[in-house]
Amino acid sequence: MRERVVAARERMRARLAATGRRVNADLTVPEVKRFCAVDSETERLLAEAVQARRLSARGFHRVLRVARTAADLAGSDGVRTEDVAFALLLRSDP
Repeated sequence: MRERVVAARERMRARLAATGRRVNADLTVPEVKRFCAVDSETERLLAEAVQARRLSARGFHRVLRVARTAADLAGSDGVRTEDVAFALLLRSDP
């Protein structure tokens, strides 16, 4: 696990070097759009969560930041549907 975390941190560092950010949690909304792009299937999953009122705009971007971190831990260059699903599972519903 330690190796995965070190590798994920290195991926983040390399990707975010030009932004001045150190971790995905610090990404601004424009940076989330740039670094957390998703495919149409994943967009549908997010839209369902928004429509079910489980996600506000702020929550939407927070889920994408967490999904980006999950993708980094998995060694993925892009945010996948399973990363977003995992991030949604981590949210605690009121």
